[in-house]
Amino acid sequence: MKETKNVEVILQVKGNQPKLLEKCKDITKTKKPFSKTVQKGKREHGRKEKRTITVFHKNKYDLGDVWNDYTEAIIQVERRIKTFNTKTKRFIASEETSFYISTTDIFSAKEFGNIIRSHWGIENSNHYVKDVSLHEDNSRIRKNPECFATLRSFGLNLLRINGEKNISQALFRNAVNVKRVVNYIGVKS
Repeated sequence: MKETKNVEVILQVKGNQPKLLEKCKDITKTKKPFSKTVQKGKREHGRKEKRTITVFHKNKYDLGDVWNDYTEAIIQVERRIKTFNTKTKRFIASEETSFYISTTDIFSAKEFGNIIRSHWGIENSNHYVKDVSLHEDNSRIRKNPECFATLRSFGLNLLRINGEKNISQALFRNAVNVKRVVNYIGVKS
């Protein structure tokens, strides 16, 4: 029998769980937080970002029967982003608030913020590339779609192992010259 390790989870609460989302919003509006921090930084492409991370310990609040047993913390992340528009020569401001639940409450707001932020690196480098360059969201495959998802992941990994930074350009260059693909590490016999 395989040994199981203690694993903690942080889940984003979205509109597909409307009751839980409303409870998270109510708690963050009316209750006192356990921990709060502000993170500022300049991002690529002239973006300035200010993130306010607020943590609420669940033990004082009711999230409903299903969620109470598994949730120890509620995390609110408010993002204020200013993006420089080169045409108007002005910054355009946008705001968004996200809510998360966690199976642990041992982290500070700063630590939760760093964990959540690091997940976006995965989103941007993997899922976004699959959606935009490999058109995964547009796939009409209905029988065994996981096989093709695995092939997309394999192809993306193959491109990255061979030093390709811009996946879209690499796909174009490989379509024009198939010999490039044959010479990739991992393809040669």
